[in-house]
Amino acid sequence: MPQQSAHVPLSRRGERGVDSGRVCLPWVSVLFGLAWAFVAVVAVYDVSFAWYYRANFHDWELNPLAREVARLHGLGALFGLKAAGLGFAVIVAGYCYRCRHWLTVPYTVLASSVHLALSLHYLVGHFQGG
Repeated sequence: MPQQSAHVPLSRRGERGVDSGRVCLPWVSVLFGLAWAFVAVVAVYDVSFAWYYRANFHDWELNPLAREVARLHGLGALFGLKAAGLGFAVIVAGYCYRCRHWLTVPYTVLASSVHLALSLHYLVGHFQGG
Protein backbone atom coordinates (compact mmCIF):
# COMPACT_ATOMS: atom_id res chain seq x y z
CA MET A 1 0.00 0.00 0.00
CA PRO A 2 1.53 3.39 -1.00
CA GLN A 3 2.21 5.86 1.76
CA GLN A 4 0.16 9.00 1.75
CA SER A 5 2.00 12.19 2.59
CA ALA A 6 0.44 14.82 4.78
CA HIS A 7 -1.37 17.39 2.71
CA VAL A 8 0.46 20.73 2.77
CA PRO A 9 -1.34 23.49 0.87
CA LEU A 10 0.52 25.32 -1.85
CA SER A 11 1.26 28.99 -1.39
CA ARG A 12 0.77 31.61 -4.10
CA ARG A 13 4.19 30.90 -5.57
CA GLY A 14 3.79 27.14 -5.59
CA GLU A 15 5.90 26.49 -2.51
CA ARG A 16 4.77 24.17 0.17
CA GLY A 17 4.44 26.02 3.44
CA VAL A 18 6.28 23.61 5.74
CA ASP A 19 8.58 22.07 3.15
CA SER A 20 9.78 25.35 1.65
CA GLY A 21 12.42 25.90 4.33
CA ARG A 22 11.23 29.45 4.86
CA VAL A 23 10.27 30.23 8.39
CA CYS A 24 8.86 33.61 9.27
CA LEU A 25 10.09 34.48 12.73
CA PRO A 26 8.22 37.14 14.70
CA TRP A 27 11.39 39.13 15.41
CA VAL A 28 12.04 39.47 11.68
CA SER A 29 8.71 41.25 11.31
CA VAL A 30 9.53 43.45 14.29
CA LEU A 31 12.95 44.39 12.90
CA PHE A 32 11.45 45.11 9.49
CA GLY A 33 8.81 47.34 11.04
CA LEU A 34 11.32 49.12 13.28
CA ALA A 35 13.68 49.75 10.37
CA TRP A 36 10.95 51.40 8.29
CA ALA A 37 9.61 53.29 11.31
CA PHE A 38 13.14 54.66 11.79
CA VAL A 39 13.24 55.72 8.13
CA ALA A 40 9.91 57.50 8.52
CA VAL A 41 10.96 59.27 11.75
CA VAL A 42 14.19 60.53 10.18
CA ALA A 43 12.30 61.70 7.08
CA VAL A 44 9.78 63.58 9.22
CA TYR A 45 12.60 65.18 11.21
CA ASP A 46 14.31 66.16 7.95
CA VAL A 47 11.14 67.89 6.74
CA SER A 48 10.60 69.66 10.05
CA PHE A 49 14.23 70.80 10.08
CA ALA A 50 13.85 72.14 6.55
CA TRP A 51 10.68 73.99 7.53
CA TYR A 52 12.21 75.49 10.66
CA TYR A 53 15.31 76.71 8.79
CA ARG A 54 13.51 77.52 5.54
CA ALA A 55 14.95 81.04 5.35
CA ASN A 56 18.45 79.63 4.79
CA PHE A 57 17.40 76.43 3.01
CA HIS A 58 19.66 77.01 0.00
CA ASP A 59 22.68 77.55 2.25
CA TRP A 60 22.57 74.32 4.24
CA GLU A 61 20.79 71.80 1.95
CA LEU A 62 23.33 69.38 0.48
CA ASN A 63 21.11 67.85 -2.20
CA PRO A 64 21.27 69.97 -5.38
CA LEU A 65 18.07 68.42 -6.75
CA ALA A 66 16.19 69.35 -3.57
CA ARG A 67 17.56 72.89 -3.76
CA GLU A 68 16.43 73.22 -7.36
CA VAL A 69 12.94 71.83 -6.69
CA ALA A 70 12.58 74.21 -3.74
CA ARG A 71 13.80 77.15 -5.83
CA LEU A 72 11.45 76.43 -8.73
CA HIS A 73 8.36 75.15 -6.94
CA GLY A 74 8.74 75.96 -3.23
CA LEU A 75 9.24 73.90 -0.11
CA GLY A 76 5.67 72.59 -0.19
CA ALA A 77 6.33 70.86 -3.50
CA LEU A 78 9.60 69.47 -2.17
CA PHE A 79 7.84 68.12 0.93
CA GLY A 80 5.11 66.58 -1.22
CA LEU A 81 7.70 64.96 -3.47
CA LYS A 82 9.55 63.62 -0.43
CA ALA A 83 6.31 62.24 1.06
CA ALA A 84 5.38 60.59 -2.23
CA GLY A 85 8.85 59.07 -2.54
CA LEU A 86 8.80 57.77 1.01
CA GLY A 87 5.29 56.40 0.56
CA PHE A 88 6.35 54.62 -2.63
CA ALA A 89 9.45 53.20 -0.88
CA VAL A 90 7.35 51.87 2.01
CA ILE A 91 4.85 50.29 -0.39
CA VAL A 92 7.65 48.60 -2.34
CA ALA A 93 9.23 47.37 0.90
CA GLY A 94 5.90 46.03 2.13
CA TYR A 95 5.27 44.30 -1.16
CA CYS A 96 8.74 42.73 -1.16
CA TYR A 97 8.30 41.62 2.43
CA ARG A 98 4.87 40.14 1.79
CA CYS A 99 6.08 38.23 -1.27
CA ARG A 100 9.32 37.25 0.47
CA HIS A 101 11.35 38.73 -2.36
CA TRP A 102 15.11 38.38 -2.01
CA LEU A 103 15.56 42.17 -2.26
CA THR A 104 13.60 42.81 0.95
CA VAL A 105 16.64 42.77 3.21
CA PRO A 106 19.09 44.67 0.94
CA TYR A 107 16.41 47.28 0.15
CA THR A 108 15.59 47.79 3.83
CA VAL A 109 19.26 47.90 4.84
CA LEU A 110 20.00 50.47 2.12
CA ALA A 111 17.10 52.74 3.09
CA SER A 112 17.91 52.42 6.79
CA SER A 113 21.61 53.09 6.21
CA VAL A 114 20.95 56.23 4.18
CA HIS A 115 18.62 57.56 6.86
CA LEU A 116 21.06 56.55 9.61
CA ALA A 117 23.76 58.59 7.85
CA LEU A 118 21.34 61.53 7.58
CA SER A 119 20.46 61.30 11.28
CA LEU A 120 24.16 61.12 12.22
CA HIS A 121 24.76 64.19 10.05
CA TYR A 122 22.06 66.05 11.99
CA LEU A 123 23.47 64.86 15.34
CA VAL A 124 27.01 65.96 14.49
CA GLY A 125 25.71 69.35 13.35
CA HIS A 126 23.69 69.69 16.53
CA PHE A 127 26.63 68.89 18.82
CA GLN A 128 28.95 71.20 16.89
CA GLY A 129 26.49 74.00 17.49
CA GLY A 130 25.67 74.43 13.80
